[in-house]
Amino acid sequence: MEKVAATSLCFFKHVRDSEPYKHLPAFLFGESMGGLATLLMYFQSEPDTWTGLIFSAPLFVIPEDMKPSKTHLFAYGLLFGLADTWAAMPDNKMVGKAIHDPEKLKIIAANPQR
Repeated sequence: MEKVAATSLCFFKHVRDSEPYKHLPAFLFGESMGGLATLLMYFQSEPDTWTGLIFSAPLFVIPEDMKPSKTHLFAYGLLFGLADTWAAMPDNKMVGKAIHDPEKLKIIAANPQR
């Protein structure tokens, strides 16, 4: 999640430094697991970056019965470096069921990291 927060913060700073947005107030909004990413973005930021924070049902703590086992965490750690190279929807049949516009379907099907 720290990588997600750092990447999001980098993108925000890039947009924020552009002329149209420099002088606008800046709020962070996070919902559910996004609340955790939002909180991490806040902690990684300079003190005067944000005007405010907004949370909606944030996931700050994982309940004990939802925590993965140490074996699962180890396996996730091994796979983490490979996961960003995998297609999210590898089966073209699944894409076809979700997308009905033929032009959009061509664009999505042509993307190897869909």
